[in-house]
Amino acid sequence: MGCAASTPRKSRRVQLELISSGRLQDKYELHKKVLGRGSFAVVKRCKEIETGAIRACKMVSKYSQERPTQTTQSLNDEIQIFRRMGSHPNILQIFDVYETETIVYIVLELAEGGSLTERIALKGISEADAASVIGQTAAAVQHLHAHAIVHRDIKLDNILLASPRSFVVKLADFGLSKMLAPQQAQRLDAGEGRMMMASAQGSPAF
Repeated sequence: MGCAASTPRKSRRVQLELISSGRLQDKYELHKKVLGRGSFAVVKRCKEIETGAIRACKMVSKYSQERPTQTTQSLNDEIQIFRRMGSHPNILQIFDVYETETIVYIVLELAEGGSLTERIALKGISEADAASVIGQTAAAVQHLHAHAIVHRDIKLDNILLASPRSFVVKLADFGLSKMLAPQQAQRLDAGEGRMMMASAQGSPAF
């Protein structure tokens, strides 16, 4: 699977400043097994060649007849949000972004414990673990809000676990998230609690 360092301007979907230098296959070995499928993407494992670290590679198709494609604005917003958040122990971390003629590759931290939905269905959850999950998720949300970001789709499917043997939470999926513009954030800091976003987003059950 070829991965060029850049794509012609006419087909570019990701802003140039958000793209990592080089090519995906020069830094990562992409595995064949599919970890998951979403509305716009397929997720596979990949291995960083230099360190041997295992990551998750989110592959967003730019042109697809099988499923709807993510809008350019939404895709760039999602990547910018990952970049703006920096590193937090309870938020999935981004490492690299590459773009070819047909696919955008987003290399992310791998949460090997799966989603909270899957863990509860498989093993259930104790009150102590539930309290821990809520506390960690709240810490992640606090970090987002400190960076003027609203998640807008917090649900069990988007709360991942770092390991099958622990309850270390990783908040994920920022496809519906929203960044406040600097002037909006300043108004909030000044105590103007006016609603900044009025449209309904997320999953109705949550």
